[in-house]
Amino acid sequence: MGKGKWLSICIVLFLAGALLAGCGGGRQATPQAEQPKAQPVGHLAANATVETVAGTGEPGMADGPALEAQFNWPVDVAVDGEGNIYVSDRENRRIAKIAPDGTVTTITGGNPIGDKDGSLQEARFATPWGILVGPQGQIYVADTDNAKLRVVLPGEGKVETVTDRFHAYQMAFDQEGNILAGWGLDRQSVIRLNLETKQRETVAGSGSAGYRDGPAGEARFSFVSGIGMDAEGNIFVSEGVNIRLLAGSHLIRKIAPDGQVTTVAGAYTQAGYRDGKGDQARFKYPVDLVVDAQGVLYIADAGNNCIRQITPDGVVTTLAGVCGEPGDLVDGPAAEARFKNPQGLAFDKDGNLLVADTLNHCIRRIVFQ
Repeated sequence: MGKGKWLSICIVLFLAGALLAGCGGGRQATPQAEQPKAQPVGHLAANATVETVAGTGEPGMADGPALEAQFNWPVDVAVDGEGNIYVSDRENRRIAKIAPDGTVTTITGGNPIGDKDGSLQEARFATPWGILVGPQGQIYVADTDNAKLRVVLPGEGKVETVTDRFHAYQMAFDQEGNILAGWGLDRQSVIRLNLETKQRETVAGSGSAGYRDGPAGEARFSFVSGIGMDAEGNIFVSEGVNIRLLAGSHLIRKIAPDGQVTTVAGAYTQAGYRDGKGDQARFKYPVDLVVDAQGVLYIADAGNNCIRQITPDGVVTTLAGVCGEPGDLVDGPAAEARFKNPQGLAFDKDGNLLVADTLNHCIRRIVFQ
C-alpha cells in the first residue's frame, strides 16, 4: 500500500473516532449533577391580588365593621404581634385600630387639631404620620406638624411626647430597636434615635439639602420620606416630597453599614414613571418603603399611584396598580387594581403587604400567591 493511501485511511479513521467521541460513541456519558434552581426574588403582579381591608372609599370618621368604617387621609400603617393593624388617620388626627375580626376603633386623638399629651381621651395631634408598634405594644407616632415624636401607651391609657424638633414622615426600627427617620426642616439628614436615652445621632447627611453620594458625613439628601433596614444592616431611604416647597428628589438611596451612600434607583429631581434598572427607572414622589427577608424593597410611589418593587440587583418593576393612572377603589388582580396617592406600607402577620391608600381613604392589602 502506498504511503499516500495509508495516510488517507489514517485521517478517515481519526475523524471517525473524533466524531464518535463527540457523540459519546460506545461509552456512557458521565452523568451531570442537577444544578439547583435559583429561588425567585420578589413578586410578580400576575401572582398578586388587591383587596380592601377597611374603609368605604369616601372620607369620613366612623368606627365599626371594617367595610363600613371611614378614614380621612390615612397615611401609614403598622402591625403588632397579634395581627392588629394601627392606622395614622391624618385629617381625623387620630390613631385607629383594625382588629383581626375587622372591627375599627379609635384609640386616641381626633379633631380639633392640637398638641396635647395626657389621657387617651384628652390627647390631641396635629398631623399624625409615621407609625410604629413597639415590642410591649407602645405605639410611636411622628406628629409631623407639631415636630414631635409621640408615644401612645394603651395599657397605661395615656399619650406622651418622646422628643421634639422631630420633622419625620415615615419611620423604621433598626436592629437594636432604635428609631430611624429623616431629620431637619427639609429632612436632609438620616438620624437614629435611642428610645432609652432619647439621644439622637446622625447616620448620614452633611446637614445641607441636596444630592450627593459618598461617605455618610459628606452625602446629601433632600426630603427623606420613607426609611427601612434589611437583615444585613443596610438602610434604604426614599426621597419623595416636600409639601412646603412642592418639590421632590424622586430617588431611592442606600446607606451601607460602613456609611457609604449610593443611589439605588431613580434620577435626581426627574419625576416620571419607568420600570428598569438603577438610574433608568423613574419615580414620582415615592413616600414609604419596606424591605422583606429577601432584600426586596417595596415602595409606595405616591405620585404615580402605584406600588413598585426593587430586587437586590436594582431592577425596578411595578407590583400593583396602573402607574400614572389614579383610580377610585378598585380591587382584584394587582395589575388591574387602582390606588390614589398610596403612602404607607407594612407587612401583615402573613407576609402580605398592607397599603395606606391615602386619597381613597382606606386600607388595602396586596395578597401574594
